[in-house]
Amino acid sequence: MKHMNLSLVFTAIFLIVALVINEKIAALTAISRAQNRYNNALDNAVSDALLEVVDCDMGERTTIDYAEITHSFFRYLSWNLGASPESLTESMLLQYTPVIAYVVDDGVYLMNQKIEESSINDSIGGTSVVNIPPVISSTMLEDQPLLWENQSVWNTSMEISKKYLFYKERKGFAIQYTLSDYIRIQNLSTMEVEEGVYNDLVGMYPEILPESREAFDQERRLVIIQCITEEFSRSIEQHNRIAKKYGIQYQFQLPVIPNEEWYRTVNDISMIVLFQGYPYGNSTLGYYNKVALGGARLYKEKGK
Repeated sequence: MKHMNLSLVFTAIFLIVALVINEKIAALTAISRAQNRYNNALDNAVSDALLEVVDCDMGERTTIDYAEITHSFFRYLSWNLGASPESLTESMLLQYTPVIAYVVDDGVYLMNQKIEESSINDSIGGTSVVNIPPVISSTMLEDQPLLWENQSVWNTSMEISKKYLFYKERKGFAIQYTLSDYIRIQNLSTMEVEEGVYNDLVGMYPEILPESREAFDQERRLVIIQCITEEFSRSIEQHNRIAKKYGIQYQFQLPVIPNEEWYRTVNDISMIVLFQGYPYGNSTLGYYNKVALGGARLYKEKGK
């Protein structure tokens, strides 16, 4: 009888463990499928937005309507996530988008959130809270967009920054880089400016320009990447301040981006979207995070 009781106990423990393991496997499988779907949704939204609103004028100038790119991106993202722009609005998706960058020939523009203090106080008052229950089933992970629990609808909008130039100072000179080998050098004492391609200027400024084209290209990439990451960090800090005032504990941060991804960005007019904190279900299942990069492929080197 004692042995039979022990067998029943062990059987019960085994069944409980098996059920827990199966539940975890099912959740991980659903998350993996959702991750693939979100990846496709985000990448396609970036590509579609760029294709729709980037206009090349006579092959020489690239005119970009940043506001239209942003609106188009969020519309496509809503559709790609299985919703509509009316049900999954731009203001909702903004909460998961700390920054959007537009890399152009000689600098980068940033689209990030702006909010008035009065709007924060009004929203936190409780009038705009949407109660959303935890979502953990595989069906809902696959078929429905998710939001934070007890989510406040942020009263924010995206604004375009000034253009941040790709430049560094060295030995009394400011060197401005571009996506090609075209550079602009300014003497900070006399304010005189020389500009042209690297091969034409390296002999005039051997003390501040690398000796080889390979070294110059490496330096150019590093300067551009540093400029973008610094401005990204500032935008993310601003987004975290807004999120904190709305009671969101998630900490947005700049992820590690592989060099090959960066190199594609610094060689083409591009759009970079940081999308973070989008929940797979409840907080125990984690959050979807991705940096999406899209190249307009409209860049043409000066002189061609």
